Amino acid sequence: HQRARYCGTPLPVSFDETYPHSVPIVELNGREEPLIRTVEIINPMPLVTLPRHPLPFEEALQQLEDYPADKQAYIRLNVWIENYQAPDCEERAANAVKDKACKYCYIKPNRDKQTLEDTDAPLSLQEIQEKSPLDIARIYYRETEGEEMDEELCQMMNEVWREVKEKEKP
Repeated sequence: HQRARYCGTPLPVSFDETYPHSVPIVELNGREEPLIRTVEIINPMPLVTLPRHPLPFEEALQQLEDYPADKQAYIRLNVWIENYQAPDCEERAANAVKDKACKYCYIKPNRDKQTLEDTDAPLSLQEIQEKSPLDIARIYYRETEGEEMDEELCQMMNEVWREVKEKEKP
């Protein structure tokens, strides 16, 4: 029998959480074995990624415009970006859901990962230990944002790292 269980959150907190969420119900009756059951939660405002696989902005926007007006959801647009994203993309996406029950959240940019180095193979524990916190942050940023971290952000990361190291000194 189970003695402990990680229950997580009853609703997804990230668009990448595509698994069903639930809550455990534990019934205690004196010294008897607890009764444990799991109740799946139906999310009234699910997190939806449109389209499922990245498409150029105009095609992704069309899917957002075609999304049923009465269907509630938080929407993330999954967009393939070849060179750059036009400055009005966010505004156009927000306007596409203006009179709908869904809410537009943001654009997930996707780029050709072959043009970026070090994104194919996961790092080993040894490689992670050999890298600086800034190197790890750069890899994470490249994988999540599809582009290199700019110099200003790198400087901010280094500053934070120096402050942490200073506070660790006895």
